[in-house]
Amino acid sequence: MFGSRTPTEEEKKTSAEYRAKRKAHFISLNLMSKLTGYSFNYLVQIECGVAPASIGFVKEYDRVIEYIENGCQTNPDKRKRKKLKKSIDIKTE
Repeated sequence: MFGSRTPTEEEKKTSAEYRAKRKAHFISLNLMSKLTGYSFNYLVQIECGVAPASIGFVKEYDRVIEYIENGCQTNPDKRKRKKLKKSIDIKTE
């Protein structure tokens, strides 16, 4: 393919680490492709070490893993603030 290159040994090792992280959280490749926005085939190529990962892919993959490790909420107090705000509005009326 034009413009493609083979991944280095370090990139292959990183790809294996990404696969291990995904499997540790019991995430399928289909779900990961939906969460990251990258195609299923691209994820397979990255995790198998056939294609090198782009910087954008690495950032998005890390964002999804962090999101899942944090319990799928970036701000757990967000709902509480809304409830407090509503309760204050109700009391003042």
